[in-house]
Amino acid sequence: MSESKQYNLSTSEGFIQAFGRFNHLKEKGALIEINEVKQTRSSLQNRALHLYFTFCSDALNDAGIEFSYRGIKGMDIEIAWNADIFKNFVWRPIQITLFEFESTTKLKTSEITQILDVLSRHFASLGLTVNFPNNFDYWISKTQF
Repeated sequence: MSESKQYNLSTSEGFIQAFGRFNHLKEKGALIEINEVKQTRSSLQNRALHLYFTFCSDALNDAGIEFSYRGIKGMDIEIAWNADIFKNFVWRPIQITLFEFESTTKLKTSEITQILDVLSRHFASLGLTVNFPNNFDYWISKTQF
């Protein structure tokens, strides 16, 4: 059974470890397969993404734009936005259309950026601006002048 291990080639330590493993396998005359592992978002980015869903739902509610749910016997029910509604009825359909998978856990940073671009253009057409959370905004919100 072959052993699979990941090495971060952007660090000196990772490169040295990978080079050592490569030399070991070369000495054994092993047949190897090399694959690039795409990094998904960090836990901090995950929290920021879900905070963004809250920012979007708050902006839509503040603008008086309600979520219209087609529910009981096809009747439209107007309700306030929340993060889960935004994620499941706005973010996820865009994600599926662009990348053909449902789970936000599979998103890479570059894919998040593409979805944000789509949403930014749409929000701009509504006269809204919703920024993706970042550390600067966090610290400004915690600082009292």
